[in-house]
Amino acid sequence: MKNVVKYHYDTIADSYDDRSNKYCNGRYLKEVTKHLHQNDIIIEIGCGSGVLLSQLMASKKIGCDLSFNFIKKMHQTNVLRIQADAETVPLKSEYANIVYHINLLEHVPEPGRVIREGMRLIKTGGRQIIITPNGDLGAVLKLAEKLHLKIPEGPHRFLKTREFKRIISGINARVIEFKKMVIFPFGPRTLQSFGEVMETVVKIGLFHLIVLEKTDHADKTSPAF
Repeated sequence: MKNVVKYHYDTIADSYDDRSNKYCNGRYLKEVTKHLHQNDIIIEIGCGSGVLLSQLMASKKIGCDLSFNFIKKMHQTNVLRIQADAETVPLKSEYANIVYHINLLEHVPEPGRVIREGMRLIKTGGRQIIITPNGDLGAVLKLAEKLHLKIPEGPHRFLKTREFKRIISGINARVIEFKKMVIFPFGPRTLQSFGEVMETVVKIGLFHLIVLEKTDHADKTSPAF
């Protein structure tokens, strides 16, 4: 699976940024930014060409991606580039304050291993921010791709809420936040703003967002999903 995923993203790397959804990119930026401090060391796993990473304020920024073509596209001088598998990032344990990955877990064979690797990389008290398509709405996402409203996924398997809960259970982390986000990725801004209000009311969205804080032990008092 990994080789097929790598080939898929190597193939679309040149056009990916132009084809990506600008509204979703803005939402991703907002969600990551609210957890950052200026002196943080941050790592983006599955960083693509580093567009989001380049917009963040931090003392040190590291971008990791399996696709060499994406790594070549990164021209930001203030970002350290690493080509690596998401399950084995070649950095020491407790290196960073923040690790995040967006639209990555659906492309890996073992999502739990990627999340555990993220927890390894952050210091106690640090946070891992995860955004991945909501598998409960897999039919909607599939239709959007068929209508060319989104970039082709390549090999993938969207995670449903039930599976997300199972993967997170047992990881030494406190759940800071869990929600569904983005109802209307297209359309006028007024419709998108209405969708943002509705997210909090009806608890639906095209993406899962979860924020995990690293602790010394499994935290049984974490908020429920």
